Amino acid sequence: MAPDLHFSVYPAEAAARALVLRPGVLRWFGGRGDRLAIRFCFRPKEKLDIGLWWNSEARQPDVRLICGLYPDWVEFGSLLGNGFDQPALQGRGFGTLAVNLAVEGLQALCPAQMRAEGLLSNVAEHDLDGAQRRQLESNRRAFWQRFGFRAERDDAEQFEYIVARVGDLRRADRGTVGGVFARSLSLRDFAQ
Repeated sequence: MAPDLHFSVYPAEAAARALVLRPGVLRWFGGRGDRLAIRFCFRPKEKLDIGLWWNSEARQPDVRLICGLYPDWVEFGSLLGNGFDQPALQGRGFGTLAVNLAVEGLQALCPAQMRAEGLLSNVAEHDLDGAQRRQLESNRRAFWQRFGFRAERDDAEQFEYIVARVGDLRRADRGTVGGVFARSLSLRDFAQ
């Protein structure tokens, strides 16, 4: 049986971390002309849910990343809102900021050796021609590799996965979000 994951029971590793995350919601707001709002929700033994709103007051975030928290691994689930089908937000740093915040949170919560993985393949692209699909797969592979993931193919299932250890993940802080905000925003800057 796998050990029960308690996010504060790794005293040796926790002592080395400067960031302490408590269950609940953290928020960050910025901007005057262009506005960015971020919600970082941590539910122990359940998930990290990161939502970004760009010049929007909609109920649902424009970009969203959900990471499932399991006893012996972390699932990088859906990263939605910045893909090929959302050209207004694609390539503008929103996905990078969401993943940066997830990496920071996971490294504060999880043991360094914990496995992190997710599905690289995107079933939403099945209607595209082969050249388009290959280009989008290449772009996704390069995106996730910036954070320390490697791509692994499961030929039996015809899917490609991203795989890493939490301790090997890194932030990709260079550049901006929406041409305005730094991608180096830290969870230490958030309010409860």
